[in-house]
Amino acid sequence: MVNNSSDCFRECEFPAKPRLCEFEFTVTWWYTLAAACTDCPDVREDCSAYRCYSVDGSRRPILTVNEMSPGPSIQVCHGDTIRVKVKNELQDGSSLTIHWHGIHQFNTVWRSDDYSMPHTKFVADPPGTHWWHSHVGVQRGLLVL
Repeated sequence: MVNNSSDCFRECEFPAKPRLCEFEFTVTWWYTLAAACTDCPDVREDCSAYRCYSVDGSRRPILTVNEMSPGPSIQVCHGDTIRVKVKNELQDGSSLTIHWHGIHQFNTVWRSDDYSMPHTKFVADPPGTHWWHSHVGVQRGLLVL
């Protein structure tokens, strides 16, 4: 499965030679200022520790995707087919959807831009910079992008 590897993260060419680009997102709850932060914010260097999300200096839940916040970037060329497989590991059993901003959803299932299925598939169109986020209740504000 391609995950921003050299097969899809490449110099785009014209005329386009579209590829199938597959990604896996594993979604989990995490906390800001968790154990990985040790003495953050009192010791500033600790705030840069791996898996330390200091955010605004208060402890609160956030969603992470592939143990990252912000989540992973999808960088492909115009016309590539993007397939994202989502593994929901939210420990509290919460449902999950992902909303894709700015991406045309032609020839996809209805409301595919706001999906809760185990995977979604769409064509990278139009070209440009777009973003994605969770689209369930309070999760909208908990995924730091």
